Amino acid sequence: MMMAAMRKRQKVVQERREAAKKRVWCDGEMADGGPALAEGLKQRLEAEGLKPTISFLSSDKKSWILHCPSWHKLSKDEFKELWDSHPTEYNEIMMHGRMVKIPRWQEAFGQSYTFSGSTAVARRDVPGPVATCMARVNRLVTCFAFKMALVNWYAPQHYLGPHHDDARQLVEASPIVSITWGQTRTFRIKRNPKKECEGSKNASLDLRNGDLLLMSWCLNKTHKHEVTKLAKGRQVAAGGRINVTLRAFKASLESHTGPTIKGEYGTKKKKKKAA
Repeated sequence: MMMAAMRKRQKVVQERREAAKKRVWCDGEMADGGPALAEGLKQRLEAEGLKPTISFLSSDKKSWILHCPSWHKLSKDEFKELWDSHPTEYNEIMMHGRMVKIPRWQEAFGQSYTFSGSTAVARRDVPGPVATCMARVNRLVTCFAFKMALVNWYAPQHYLGPHHDDARQLVEASPIVSITWGQTRTFRIKRNPKKECEGSKNASLDLRNGDLLLMSWCLNKTHKHEVTKLAKGRQVAAGGRINVTLRAFKASLESHTGPTIKGEYGTKKKKKKAA
C-alpha cells in the first residue's frame, strides 16, 4: 500500500514538473519571436512525427517561415461543410484612397480585426475545424494566445495581393499562423526594398491541403506576402481553397474608439470630418 501511494505521489510530482515545463517553454529568447522560437517549434512538431522545415530569409535569422506539411487535414465532408458556409458578399478595404472589394470571401471569428480601413466584425460561432486548429496552435505556440481566426475562401479566380499584415493590434513578437485546406496554391514572399534587411531573400512555396505555415513578426516587416493568381487555363480544373489565419491580439475591438457603419461585409470605420 505504501509503495503504491509513493508511486502515485511520484507520478503527480512528475506531471506537475511537465506542466511547469510547458508553461515556461516560451520564456527568454523564444518569446522574442526570433530564430529560437522557430527552432523550438520545429522540435515540437518533429516530436509529433511531422517534418517541418525552416527558411531563414535574413542574415540575422529574425525573418523566417516555418512550413509543416500535412499538419491538419480535413475530410471531404468537413471541407464541403466549411466551404458552403462562405459569405455571399465580398469585404471592402481601403486601397489607394478608395474602398475596393477584395478578391475572395472573408469572415472573422472569435475577435474582430481592423485593417486597410475596414473592420471585420467577428462571429462568435467558430466552426468546428477552425476551433480545433486554434486549440492545437495554442498548445504548440504556448507563449502567445491566439483567440482570433480570419478565414478566407478562395475560388479558383481568387487571390491575395502582396501586402504586410496590419500589426498595430497584435502582440509584439507574435508569429502569424496560417492553415491551408483544399486546392494547392502558391504562396510567395518578397523582400521589401523600402526596409533595410541585410541578406534578405525571397521565397515561394506551394501550400497544400492540411499545411501549416508560421511567419515571424520580423518577416512581416521586412517582406510582403501573397497568394498568386492561377493561370486562366488552370482555373477550369481547380477547386476551392480555404485558409485560416490566426493572430495574437493585445486588445479586442471593443477597446477601440470611434463610430462604425455597416458596409457590404462587416463594418467600416467612419472618417472624421475636418473641423
